[in-house]
Amino acid sequence: MDTGKPASKQELLESLLDRGMVMVTVDARRPGVDVPAQFANDPRLRLNLSYRFQLPLEMNEWGVIASLTFGGMPHSCRLPWNSLYQMYSHATKDQFLFPADVPEDLVQATLAQGEAPPPPQQQTSKGRPRFAVLEGSAENPAPPEPGTEDDGGPEEPPPGGGQPKVPHLRRIK
Repeated sequence: MDTGKPASKQELLESLLDRGMVMVTVDARRPGVDVPAQFANDPRLRLNLSYRFQLPLEMNEWGVIASLTFGGMPHSCRLPWNSLYQMYSHATKDQFLFPADVPEDLVQATLAQGEAPPPPQQQTSKGRPRFAVLEGSAENPAPPEPGTEDDGGPEEPPPGGGQPKVPHLRRIK
């Protein structure tokens, strides 16, 4: 793109993952999210994603499907794009917020505490954004709940819709 800005959350996440580990903040209460049961009601679930984990990680137009470990136990997590509302790159320290996808109850709680919303963009001394608020509406709404009318959106992520990224680093003993 000419502007240098990613066109979608998927492009942004792929770009950040190419540089290293990324922490995403997820509203685990959203329809379509699959995480371990003890985290299913967490509106601020933070998950680390990395190609270096050597676990399956796939992104497509529906969202992210990644095998992550929780207390040493693997779980195949499913994260629709509209459930991800913040990304933080451990490598570059850049943060990206998607205000249209921030849970409304968190917004109201923040406003009730009298905290000012963050400025649209803060610059580092090198001129690179450390925190960016990305405008736009929720991408790819979650699939409908079972028993509701289908609005034409995919209920499940497309099988084999994209090839999982192969880790580019390998640990050699």
